[in-house]
Amino acid sequence: MNVRRGLVKLAVVVCAAALLCGAAGAAELYTYPDDNRFWWFVGTEPAFEILVPSNTGGAYPLYFHRTQFGEEVLEIQMGQDGPVMAVGILKGSSSQISAIRDNLRASRDHLFTNVRVVDDREIETSMGLRAYFYSQLARAADGKSAMFRAVFFSRGDDLVYLTYFLYESDYSGFNRDAWIRAVNTFRWM
Repeated sequence: MNVRRGLVKLAVVVCAAALLCGAAGAAELYTYPDDNRFWWFVGTEPAFEILVPSNTGGAYPLYFHRTQFGEEVLEIQMGQDGPVMAVGILKGSSSQISAIRDNLRASRDHLFTNVRVVDDREIETSMGLRAYFYSQLARAADGKSAMFRAVFFSRGDDLVYLTYFLYESDYSGFNRDAWIRAVNTFRWM
C-alpha cells in the first residue's frame, strides 16, 4: 500500500512538472547540472532566472503553477507540513511592492498572532541586484514560531517576487540554503 501511495505521489509530481513545463506561461523549469537539488526557473516575459528546489530526491517538493489576473505563480511545497516557497511574476511598479507584500502576507494573517517585523529594507544580492527584503516572525495557530520572508525584484514595470512561509525551527539546513540560493541566484536576462 505504501509503495502504491508513493507511486501516486510520484505521478502527481511528474504531471505537475509536465504541466508547468508545457504551460503557455512565461516561465519553465530546467535542470541545474551543478546540483541536482535545484532547478533553474526561467522566465521569458520578463526574462529572468532563479534557482528553486527540485524534487529529484523524492516526492517533495510539490509544484503548483497558476496564472490568474495577469499574475503567474510557481508555488513550491517543500514537505507535507513543510515550508512553502513561491515565485511570482507580474506587471507593476516598485511603488506597489508594499501593497503586494501586505496582500501576500494577509493570505495567512488568520494563522498568526504576535507579529514582529524583523526586516523591512533594501538589500543587495550576490548578483549585485538591489531588492526589497521583508521578514517577520509570529506565533502560528498551532503555537509554534513561524516566519514569513519576501524579496521583490523590480525592473521598469516588471516585478518578480519570492516568498517563504515556514516554521522558524525549519529555517536551517537545506530549507535555509534553498532560500539563500533562490534570492542570490535571481538575475534579469
